[in-house]
Amino acid sequence: MDTGLSTHRGAARAPGCAPAGVRARRSRSPPGYAFSVDDEIERQLQAIAERHGFSDAARTELRAWLGDLLAVTRDPADRETVLGATRLAGTSAETQLPAHTDRFEFRATLGQGAQGEVFRVWDRGLRRSMAMKTLRSDRADATAVLARFVAEAQLTSQLRHPAIVPVHELGRLPDGRLYYTMREVRGTTLATLIRGVHEASGDTWQASAQGTTLRDLVAAFAGACEAVGHAHSRGVIHRDLKPGNLMVGEFGEVQVIDWGIAKRIGTAEDPVQTARDDVEDETRLGEVVGTPAYMAPEQAYGWNDRVDARSDVYALGAILFEILTGRPPYEPRPGQPVLSQVLEGPPGDPGRADGPVPPAALVDLVRVCMARERTARPADAGAVREAVLPWLAGQSIP
Repeated sequence: MDTGLSTHRGAARAPGCAPAGVRARRSRSPPGYAFSVDDEIERQLQAIAERHGFSDAARTELRAWLGDLLAVTRDPADRETVLGATRLAGTSAETQLPAHTDRFEFRATLGQGAQGEVFRVWDRGLRRSMAMKTLRSDRADATAVLARFVAEAQLTSQLRHPAIVPVHELGRLPDGRLYYTMREVRGTTLATLIRGVHEASGDTWQASAQGTTLRDLVAAFAGACEAVGHAHSRGVIHRDLKPGNLMVGEFGEVQVIDWGIAKRIGTAEDPVQTARDDVEDETRLGEVVGTPAYMAPEQAYGWNDRVDARSDVYALGAILFEILTGRPPYEPRPGQPVLSQVLEGPPGDPGRADGPVPPAALVDLVRVCMARERTARPADAGAVREAVLPWLAGQSIP
């Protein structure tokens, strides 16, 4: 489950000239409003750092990210969202488990975010452990949140692929909150595995302390491409692909998680159907959804009528960029929010990494996937997988 590090509000404004063929929308920010990490949010950051044992560097990075978010979205409501999320993360109290029901025994909290919570539950009838996602009690009556939650459950349940977590049931708890159950995902995020490989590597590629190699990372990437390619074939785009949303299990199995802002697009031979199919999609032009460092330019501008499978392809290219370099394509810099950097131009050259030399064929694939113009990218995630398979087989990519 996403923990709130994805943007979902406000129109983005380019700080300078837009790329060729791209026209920036005017900012909707109210005049005179200050967008910054103020004293109240700073106190919450201190609580988070103390609770989780953050280093000074990690605290600085988190502060920069929040400043980035507030500077880019430019919506006063986002300050309240950030304040609520930081208060949630910094609280010392453990999340209280819901009361047991006739069917479910609540055993542990697996995660929580601004909108929902995930618990490990025991199904008394089927006698098995699973994960249950519910809405937070303070968000359970918000109409838009309810609609998105139901659509997420319906959409994910219809994506039939081993690398996409199956949804078992959509229901309602005795307290009135909606829930859906699914298999519990256990493993390590690709982000953690990438970090381990790069920490172990100097001038040459080395295995991490856990035994993960560059080849393992690329194999996991290919598995994710296959799963996302299945979603594309069903007319669904993810919109928030990043290393933190790819889980790798003990035996190398890959899971693509967090389909909370996935969207149906276009037509497909066997389309996914949700209860929102007959109503206007709530993601309007100018709204920015996703995680800035991995966003395609059209997504960063909030041009949601142009966001399609090729936008996911861009994000896959950004993931491969991180695999090869050990860092995201864009990182916060003083006075340069990540989203503004995305709007200004392409990231640095992935072929000029400070660590081990990346394979040239994979560098070329990153460049193609992260092309500024959609038409220059592979058509969908399936095409990206086909492009990377020859390298995994020991061949060059054509």
